[in-house]
Amino acid sequence: PPTSNTDYTGSAAGANIQTITGITVTGDGSWPVYVWLVDGAGNENYENNSSTTLYLDQTPPTAPGLVSPENNATVYTATVTLDWSAASDATSGVDNYKVYVDGGLVATVDSTQTSYDHTFAEGSHTWHVRAVDYAGNENSSGTYNLTYTPNAVPDVLAETTPSVVDVNVEFDVKIEVRDNDNLSNVNEVWLVLYSGSVALGDPDNTRNHYTFKWVRGVGFSEVGPGAANEHLNVAVSTVGNDSLTRDNYTFRVKLGKVAEPTTWNVWARVIDAAGTQDNRTFTGSFTVNPYIELSLDDASLSFSGAPGETVGAGANPTIATVTSNYDFNLEVRVAGDWTYGAYSFGAENTKADADGVAPYDLDLTSTGQALYTNVGWGSGVTRDVYWFLTIPSVPPGTYSNTLYVRVS
Repeated sequence: PPTSNTDYTGSAAGANIQTITGITVTGDGSWPVYVWLVDGAGNENYENNSSTTLYLDQTPPTAPGLVSPENNATVYTATVTLDWSAASDATSGVDNYKVYVDGGLVATVDSTQTSYDHTFAEGSHTWHVRAVDYAGNENSSGTYNLTYTPNAVPDVLAETTPSVVDVNVEFDVKIEVRDNDNLSNVNEVWLVLYSGSVALGDPDNTRNHYTFKWVRGVGFSEVGPGAANEHLNVAVSTVGNDSLTRDNYTFRVKLGKVAEPTTWNVWARVIDAAGTQDNRTFTGSFTVNPYIELSLDDASLSFSGAPGETVGAGANPTIATVTSNYDFNLEVRVAGDWTYGAYSFGAENTKADADGVAPYDLDLTSTGQALYTNVGWGSGVTRDVYWFLTIPSVPPGTYSNTLYVRVS
């Protein structure tokens, strides 16, 4: 502010003056201007002044930076969001942004906005953004190229599987995909295998529902039910040729041992870079074979006693462990009569029982009999088999026979 009546940089004489010209400032920034009056008698008081501020801004704002789409991008939808980073201006501040497409101004947006949605015609284009400050100074970003190609919708064309599949054995599922923009435009391929007894949207499980996928830049993986790609051989699964418009994506898979022995369906989905997708269900693609495995914890049995006694095997019970993908019966039998040299006694002296408590369930013959019936499918299902022998009046000795456990 002025400090005396003579502390001024310019004056203008005359009555009713409303304009003073020729005020000079030395650089960008804010400059206060003070004005006071002198009356006709020469009286004045510098303290009785009015003031305003003069702003000088000759420096353009910083250039905005183009963010997306990236330079030389190809887009598959006509309306594209153009994004840029904010500019700054230390003096007067950023007032607005001007958006240019193919060299022409298409929009002016507020300084708080750093994006604009523009609809492009098919073909190649350029775009850039200019920042404008409140003094009218401008600064331009660089220029990016962009190509709009109308998206060709991808298609799931076909699937190929064996007609019959064994559980726990690898097999190939081939999904044929078409994209007229070339398969380089394909970002994801999904595969679901599910039995006819469940729905596509049911949760994954080893009995009847498996999900796999391929994602560009990530590769093949099992979504479920297994951990660490338990049912997918990633190393030999293959993707389509990016330079082609149609090719197979091959998933090398296997089903768990309890996979349902029935007909199965295949569902596949393809998703392209624009998020456009196609899916297709192939009903009754393959049939899973029945599977069953049995192990016993005893390889040999021994009975010891005197004539007239009924004695149990020393290793009772024999534990039968079954893995099966269908309900089963557990049968037992004996090969024939017990023999010792020229001596023998009947097979019917051999007993089998489920709980080891008399009366015993079965008198064995050489024909299989069911000790357990309609046992539910599963992995590692166990059942106990207790063996007993009624010793007849025969010459003492070591009699031998073979006892069998069978799953059917």
